[in-house]
Amino acid sequence: MTEIPTQGLDPTFLNLKNHLASMLGADEVSDLPTNDAARIGIYVNQAYRECYAPIDGYRPGWATDNIGINLPEPAALELDLTNGSVGVQSNVAIPSKYAGSLIEIGDDFYMLASTDDSVEITLVTPWSGTTANNVGATMYHNSHELDREVIDVEASPELIGYGPMSPINSPEAATRLRGNFSTDFIPSKLYGNVPSMTFNKTSIETDKTPLFYYIDNSRIATPINSSNLQSEDFMAVRPRFNVFPLPSAAISIRVKANVLPHELTNAADLARLPGNAVWDLLYPIACAKLALADPRYNGGNTEAILRNAEEARKRLSSLARPQKQRTIRLRKRLGW
Repeated sequence: MTEIPTQGLDPTFLNLKNHLASMLGADEVSDLPTNDAARIGIYVNQAYRECYAPIDGYRPGWATDNIGINLPEPAALELDLTNGSVGVQSNVAIPSKYAGSLIEIGDDFYMLASTDDSVEITLVTPWSGTTANNVGATMYHNSHELDREVIDVEASPELIGYGPMSPINSPEAATRLRGNFSTDFIPSKLYGNVPSMTFNKTSIETDKTPLFYYIDNSRIATPINSSNLQSEDFMAVRPRFNVFPLPSAAISIRVKANVLPHELTNAADLARLPGNAVWDLLYPIACAKLALADPRYNGGNTEAILRNAEEARKRLSSLARPQKQRTIRLRKRLGW
């Protein structure tokens, strides 16, 4: 079968908007007022995202990305530290993608909150020691930021050279694994719900293979000025892939993640859908969103538009799984 990727009407962002604009009585989207034209683009991208994350919750296989993660070996640092401050000067530049990683300074571990790929870094908690320069430290690359389009990670990530990794439920669970219990205060119904964690440096293993992982998308760098609030990069919600225990050597991980598509922005941008069926899937759904939400639309065929969109959603569901044949699980009969 010969592939013809340019057959038919090109499903570009501009063509999609032009055809939607006809529902508002315009020949092209450029004929509409600025706000009306902007809403047309919003409806297209809403429909595009729904194709990747259907409202029935069943995500198609083509809405996943295969991602490779490389975590370097621990790095020796020299830091200029100020008592009570989260701002730190490093002797080497630290890439921002390792935000969330732990830095060992003396007998404590501090989490890297942010860096702009330079020697200026920010910690989550202020330095509690005395002000000093050229303080020796070790950075463990146990965290790696994923793209903001990543929604969640499929099971199971693979640690290259070892095998599948096992999940930890949360950062708090990892913290409990690093702690130890203290004599008479072990959590029990007999003693009540008494805190009993002792967290110390010796409980953080740095010489084991990190076969465990957890995903964290909590914010660790809070905005401190209006420029932060106006920065799309700073305000982006990016999940972080964390490993446990702390890696003592460079490791590589293969991850399959559910994603939302990059937003269509430029006129020639193309939507990525199976079979290049953009006009059969995305376009009817976008029409329905316009018919339901746009204050300028006054057509009398809303019911037919909604029915066409529902057919597109059913067709989308039928394209969700490329492999129809599945393994049959065999079991021995009782008595064998």
